[in-house]
Amino acid sequence: MRKLLCFFIVLTGIIGFASCTREQLKPDGTASLTIVNALIDTGYQSLMLTSSELAGPPQTAVPPTLSKAVSGGGYEYGFLSGKRTVYLYAVRNDKLVSGPPLINLDIEFPSGYIGSLFIAGTLDKPDTLLVKDQPLYFPPADSGMGLRFVNLAQGGLPVSVNIKGQADGAEVNHLPFKGITAFKRYAANAATGSYVFEFRNSGTGELLTSFTISNVNNPGTASPNLWRYRNFTLVLCGEAGSSLTPLSAVIVKNH
Repeated sequence: MRKLLCFFIVLTGIIGFASCTREQLKPDGTASLTIVNALIDTGYQSLMLTSSELAGPPQTAVPPTLSKAVSGGGYEYGFLSGKRTVYLYAVRNDKLVSGPPLINLDIEFPSGYIGSLFIAGTLDKPDTLLVKDQPLYFPPADSGMGLRFVNLAQGGLPVSVNIKGQADGAEVNHLPFKGITAFKRYAANAATGSYVFEFRNSGTGELLTSFTISNVNNPGTASPNLWRYRNFTLVLCGEAGSSLTPLSAVIVKNH
């Protein structure tokens, strides 16, 4: 009986060790972050991402190990889940702009997380907006696309959004600075040729800028349909009255 009990204890210990080993070797989950660059400063070319702070003299050449640049629009990056520090450096003439990182954020990435980091403002005073994305799912029979709107226009001007020909604010009545909407379904079938979205001053109704999404009804035979079954963000950026960085809208593909 004593031998049997000892054998049971040893066997239990082996099973427990194996379980702990499997738990320790279990790989981390992954997360996705789309970084959207809406800086209005003209004193740089792009942004570079790294997971560790760089040490070096001012205007050092960009290390080849850094992730791809984020210029106009957005770029999607993958991370292991857990708490990560994201560093973004400004780049000019293929060299890092002197000084500390432009952005230094600690972000918790749960396994399976998908989100977006929007960067607005200027090099001297950058501003950020971090959101968890909840993209729409489209079954094969649903010829649709998802679209959301975000206001990153410098100056804090609240805006409204409408499709051309519709009433002002028909899509979004009031969108403040750093305001963002949920993804909304829009038809992307054979009957839909294009959409023209208009951004207006929500107080006066003045047209600020517009953006056209074309070839929505592309059948996908000769070339793939770039809109159907996908989600996008329409970003208002720039500054009202500026000749260097006027108000404009850019489209970012999400998921």
